Amino acid sequence: MPTSDDTPPRRQILLLKTASILSGLLGLGLIAWLVDKAIRFPFIQARQFGSFGERVPLWIPLILFVLLFIGAATYLFWRAAQRVKAGEDLVEQRHRRRPGTEHPEPHAEEGDSV
Repeated sequence: MPTSDDTPPRRQILLLKTASILSGLLGLGLIAWLVDKAIRFPFIQARQFGSFGERVPLWIPLILFVLLFIGAATYLFWRAAQRVKAGEDLVEQRHRRRPGTEHPEPHAEEGDSV
């Protein structure tokens, strides 16, 4: 919600940047915990394709998976904060239509063929 002088809303920017930083810190903490477990229990492995598959390392793919998705969440929040700072209203153009609003495209009549 822009203020009267059309400056970007500081509270929204602060909340989005805080969410970005907190998700990054949470991810770093989770990765540090996983690295600790990988050092303590290097023998733990996963099996591919159920109990009959070959054994594969568990820790490296798990750490990379967490790193990828925490990085994506952190980037998403930071990018949203940049867009709000640039003056974009993130909720203005939603895909969902609200009841009672006009539809932009005309509707076909019952007898019309498409």
